[in-house]
Amino acid sequence: MQLRSSFVTLLRSAPLLLMLTVMLVACSKDVAPTGPTDSKVNVSGRIENPLGLELPSTTKLIVVWSISTGSPDRSYIYVPSSPTRTKDSFGFWIPDSLADIACNTRGTNPSDSLYMRGGVGFIVLVDDPDALLKDGLVLSGPSGDSVLTHRTFLKGAVDNSALIYRKGSSKAVSAWRPWLDTFPKGFTLGRGVPMDVGFDIFVPYATSEKPVLRIDTSAKSFTFPNWT
Repeated sequence: MQLRSSFVTLLRSAPLLLMLTVMLVACSKDVAPTGPTDSKVNVSGRIENPLGLELPSTTKLIVVWSISTGSPDRSYIYVPSSPTRTKDSFGFWIPDSLADIACNTRGTNPSDSLYMRGGVGFIVLVDDPDALLKDGLVLSGPSGDSVLTHRTFLKGAVDNSALIYRKGSSKAVSAWRPWLDTFPKGFTLGRGVPMDVGFDIFVPYATSEKPVLRIDTSAKSFTFPNWT
C-alpha cells in the first residue's frame, strides 16, 4: 500500500476550498549570516507572477516537512521568522540543522551505522488569514488537517521540487531511500523524477540553478512528487 504524509494526501485529494500546496527553494551557506542567530542557511530565489495576481497581507511563506517514518504519517510546519519578499524575489533563513521532529529518522546514536536523518521539506506560499499555521505545528491524520482544508489558501509554489536534508552515513541513508545518497550533507534543493515503477525520487539541482516561485492559485498547475 502506498503511504503518503497526511499533508501531501490532503493536497492531492482536497476540494476547491483547500488551496494549500507545495513550493520549494534552494539554499546556500552564508559565512556571516545576517538573519536570526539560530539560522545559518539562506533560502532564496526568483518570483514569477504571470497572471499578475495580488497577494493579501496575510500571505506567508512556510516550510512543510513531510515525515513517513513512524505511524501515522505526519507533517511539521516551519514558519521562518523574518522572510523577505519583493515583486521579483523571495528569501528567508533556516537553522543549519533540522530538528528530529521534522525528520524521517532511523537510529538514536549518531555513531550508530544505522543512524539516519532525512528531510523532505515542501515550502509553500499561502494566505493564512486566521494565523492557523504556527511554527512547530504538527499535522497528523484528518482531524489535524480538517481546519486547514477550509481556512488556508494556495498562492504559489516552486514546481516539482523539495528542500532535501541529509544527515547520516551512506549505508544508513541508502537503506532508507537510495536517492538520498546522491545529496550532500545538510540542505539541498531536489527536483522530483517520476519512476515507471514505485515512488518518485529526487535528484539535486544543478549548482548554478535557482528556484522559481510561481504565483498561482490553482493546485492543478503544479506537480508534487509522490516520494513515499
